[in-house]
Amino acid sequence: MAFIIVLATLSLPSVDGAAHTPKSQSAIITFSGLWNGVSPYTNDADLHRPMPSTYQPLMEAEPHTKPVDGGSFGIRIGWENAYCSNHGLNGSVRDHTGDAVIVSGAPSRELGGGVMFALGQSTMTFSRPVEIPALFWTFYEPATQPVLENGTIAVYRNASDKTPLKSVEVPYPDAQGYAWHQLTSFAGLKISKIVFDPRGQGTGLNIDDITVQIDDK
Repeated sequence: MAFIIVLATLSLPSVDGAAHTPKSQSAIITFSGLWNGVSPYTNDADLHRPMPSTYQPLMEAEPHTKPVDGGSFGIRIGWENAYCSNHGLNGSVRDHTGDAVIVSGAPSRELGGGVMFALGQSTMTFSRPVEIPALFWTFYEPATQPVLENGTIAVYRNASDKTPLKSVEVPYPDAQGYAWHQLTSFAGLKISKIVFDPRGQGTGLNIDDITVQIDDK
């Protein structure tokens, strides 16, 4: 009988060793928070503004934007060759969500409505692995000549990797600019870097509403 009791005891799951199921949290980078306490602009005539290193929407959410821009995840983003614009700086900008900064209780078209864009190969790196289950992309002009190479968006497991974990072509057949398309091909992948490249398209590859998902530790 004692032997049976010992076996039964050994087969019981350990409370201390119970598996922890991570909970996922998500936030959306809308790029509208660029005007919420961050002013990287010095020349209003320049429509191609470098993305400021101070824009860290995963370090602290921007609550005055609509929708809220980002979340407080403690994750830093490195920007390389990334540009940004918004409604107020360039009247031609058409962001995906129509988001705007709230000023005196009312949305302001001149603040917010931001997008990120790549004139060449542009990179976002994350200080901690994330998942990007969805983002929206477009070009600000239709192709004016045959495109030999479609634009690409690629993700990398590690920031130092040279070979992408997955790369997706983003052909643009639309007859007008700012026809937004959703990309969900990277769902389920843990990545540290994403690279946007317009390649043969020739006009800027625009990005908006990047959904970022993380698992708690």
